[in-house]
Amino acid sequence: MTTHLPGQPANNGEAPLLAVRDLAIDIGDGPARASLVRGVSFEIGRGESLGLVGESGSGKSLTCLSLGGLLPHPVRVTGGSIQFGGMDLAAAPARQLRQVRGRRIGFVFQDPSGALDPLFPVGRQLAEVLRRHRPISRAQAYRQALDLMDELEIPRARDRFMAHPHELSGGMKQRICIAMALAGGPDLLVADEPTTALDVTTERAILTLLARLQADRGLALLLVTHSLPVAASVAGRLCVMYAGEVVELGDAVTCLDEPGHPYTEALAASARSLEAARPGYLTGIPGTVPSRIQDVTRCLFADRCPYATDECRRRHPPLAPSRGGVAACVHIDRTRRAVW
Repeated sequence: MTTHLPGQPANNGEAPLLAVRDLAIDIGDGPARASLVRGVSFEIGRGESLGLVGESGSGKSLTCLSLGGLLPHPVRVTGGSIQFGGMDLAAAPARQLRQVRGRRIGFVFQDPSGALDPLFPVGRQLAEVLRRHRPISRAQAYRQALDLMDELEIPRARDRFMAHPHELSGGMKQRICIAMALAGGPDLLVADEPTTALDVTTERAILTLLARLQADRGLALLLVTHSLPVAASVAGRLCVMYAGEVVELGDAVTCLDEPGHPYTEALAASARSLEAARPGYLTGIPGTVPSRIQDVTRCLFADRCPYATDECRRRHPPLAPSRGGVAACVHIDRTRRAVW
């Protein structure tokens, strides 16, 4: 019998493809040790999509890197589990993680230029990734690379096969990187800020492409972004992180239109003010995300929150039922009454 977390859809008895439970990530040792991610839990079923949202410093990218054992030293997983396909990736040896990366979990990162070798044609690089994951000849790899480039809607794929990265636009380079992430036929695609360096038109094209690939291939998709509307446009559910913790988890549309946590509300208000683009209308969130947390006995958003009371500064709120799922706030469902 399987269980699912609050804020998750019922799984009808089927185990989720990915289940992150109480994940903790720290840096340093002894007195210098600091908490970067605490108690993060979420799950994704086969073919489902989840948007992981928050400002820089919220712990989104660290959470994603932990799925592939890619955390930089001295950052490390110190608690919880990452269940994927019957194994705990948080405790898996390096050899086992290498077999999962690329083959079962594909990663797309925000800087396509940094992910591509500037000295080799992009088609050859894609073909080599295919050969790493599949027992095929070089000629077969070239044919499959062209097929992938066509699937990724890269115009004149045969011409661009021998192009070097500097000869391609940012959007084309990111499509090549997505093709590389799909080369192993993964069950889960992790896209960490895949549109950060792209213009608005190209961003929309890449997001539309990711949504189509997820539907056509039956992929599970974990989309990491700082934009709440971007995540809601692609993902069915949202996981909002702040200062290394999950503060809201639930249905994407409800989280966007009727947020249960003040931070989710503030992200939505900021995005809407940017879309309006009227002079004097831009709305921001005062203050900054705290880093290297050592005291978690209070609400970490209290100093930036217009709803904060003494109660918020006395105790650390747990996740509790909200409109769209669950939220970690003592004032759940009082949102949308403050002017950000």
